[in-house]
Amino acid sequence: MRRLSALALLIAVVGIVAGCGSSSTESGSKPAATKNAAALEPTPLPKFAPATKEVADLKWNLVVGEPVTLDAGHIVNYDDMIVMANLCEPLEYLLPDGSREPALATSIDEPNPTTYVVHVRKGVKF
Repeated sequence: MRRLSALALLIAVVGIVAGCGSSSTESGSKPAATKNAAALEPTPLPKFAPATKEVADLKWNLVVGEPVTLDAGHIVNYDDMIVMANLCEPLEYLLPDGSREPALATSIDEPNPTTYVVHVRKGVKF
């Protein structure tokens, strides 16, 4: 009985290990990850027209409930991030290729290593 249990365990382990191995590809063909690399590119954010009237009422469908904080430096959960992303516009957008696109700031200068000068677009109020 003990030998049968050991044999069954050995067969199960071999089956699991064999299932975790990579499959071989034909010579000259690209691996699946390389073939579908374009499918892994991030989707660009859509551009929306500015608001044309005041919003009378705003309701959020949040999983956890009310946001814990609206302090961008302390946000750690999903609901807080959703609310913050919809309430606040950043100075710049970081694009998938690593470049930056102006948002509230038309430009940001760095006159020295400890100073940034942010030029904000006209009409922006804090």
